[in-house]
Amino acid sequence: MAILLTDDTAMWFWRWRASGGSQLSQFAPARLKAVPEGSPPPGDIVAACDYFRVPDEPVCVLVARASDVRRACDVSYRVFGGVLPAGSFVRLNEGVYVASPEYLALRMAARLTRIEFLRLLYELCGCYVLNENDARGFSGCQPITNLSRVSSFAKSASGMRGVREMRLLVGRASERSASPRETDVDMMLTLPLRMGGYALPKPALNEHIVLTEPQKKLIGREAITPDMLWRGARLALEYESDEWHSGDERFVRDSRRRNDLKALGYDVVTVTNAELKSLRETDRIASSIARRLGVRTRVSLDDYDARKLALRTSLADIQRRGRSARAGMHLI
Repeated sequence: MAILLTDDTAMWFWRWRASGGSQLSQFAPARLKAVPEGSPPPGDIVAACDYFRVPDEPVCVLVARASDVRRACDVSYRVFGGVLPAGSFVRLNEGVYVASPEYLALRMAARLTRIEFLRLLYELCGCYVLNENDARGFSGCQPITNLSRVSSFAKSASGMRGVREMRLLVGRASERSASPRETDVDMMLTLPLRMGGYALPKPALNEHIVLTEPQKKLIGREAITPDMLWRGARLALEYESDEWHSGDERFVRDSRRRNDLKALGYDVVTVTNAELKSLRETDRIASSIARRLGVRTRVSLDDYDARKLALRTSLADIQRRGRSARAGMHLI
């Protein structure tokens, strides 16, 4: 009997694989058009993911019928009897499958709030995964998937639960965020006013500025990669995390990168955690960026300040729960 790992367990797997340096391209989509009937013993299900599961958390599996559900405290059954879109699962080994990142996103779109789901998309399409074993709470990695794949999958999943939210929000996310806090900054700056953001044009995250030969001689490197870049406006934003940058060699590298960007004619905006904790300071930073981008924002919402605070509170709550959780999707 087949074991189809899904939801929280699928996210544990992709985080585990990403933090170990594995690539999505190593897995081929399984040709499953429907969830196979039947369910193996709970002990076999737990054993199939024992090397990456979160201790004391139930394993989430997909079954075709309610009659396939077995009474077990360490397995959480999800019933789905419909047609699976192509690429919903990848094969781990004989008889064991895991939800693809795109199908995982679809299933979580039906479970999470919009802010929680967006933060998940940033992680799936970013250069980090949450990791309790790293002092920062996250590890750098190659992206698990990308927004193009997520969008294409959503198009193939018409009528499925969560697909409307998925299609709506995929355009609000960005790729290649390098940390959870960088994700928060991008969301605060670029989400629409009604969601509590500043509705600024989206920057490119961690995109290389490839230097010309004269620039290479001036700067002494091949390329520069700012945290956020509005290339057309020659504007960059650098985020300073006081949690781990201060006092180490990363602080020196960041300072040098800012100076190099300025030497190349880029304006550089620096954002600190202390500034992000202040709504007034964040307003000031957003206004400064808007002026440099030539953007005029007309606020017609009487409760706009309340919406900004609600967004910040949601992001802070997710971050706080993430610190206290072991790992995995149960943190949101």
